[in-house]
Amino acid sequence: MSTKKIFYHFRRLNIFLMIVVLIFCITNFSFAQSLRYNVSKGEYQRKDSERVSIVGKIINIAYELQHRPSGANSQDSLFSKGRQGLLTSGGVMWTFIDNVKGQDLQWNKRYLGKFVKIDGWVFHDAQYIEIDTFSMDGQDYQWSNKTNSFQPVKNNEE
Repeated sequence: MSTKKIFYHFRRLNIFLMIVVLIFCITNFSFAQSLRYNVSKGEYQRKDSERVSIVGKIINIAYELQHRPSGANSQDSLFSKGRQGLLTSGGVMWTFIDNVKGQDLQWNKRYLGKFVKIDGWVFHDAQYIEIDTFSMDGQDYQWSNKTNSFQPVKNNEE
């Protein structure tokens, strides 16, 4: 094989490798953009475009499982201690991610049996919801870093 042919193949190989590296860099950059880590908060930030709304009724998860036709031996007081979740109209049960924003809907008994619209991020494979904001009884609730809890949003009606 002549030297000319070797340089020709080497140049084609270099171009191919550069394209592969470029594709790798672009895909990793887009993945990094979808899961941005906020160092100051110590958490991953999801894109707002990935937020969804889900509507359902706040239920006691163990009680609901126990009273289904096949009936689970859920032993509510022993294990889940009254943990609440969301039951959608299709009969799908969702669990709230156990973070600071999920605590109120997950444990506060005043919400039990009420219908709620939750805005946040869903993890379909695990049937978990990460709550961002929610609405109940015509009232919107938004997270307040000042009080470290959900507070009703004041609607300015003119």
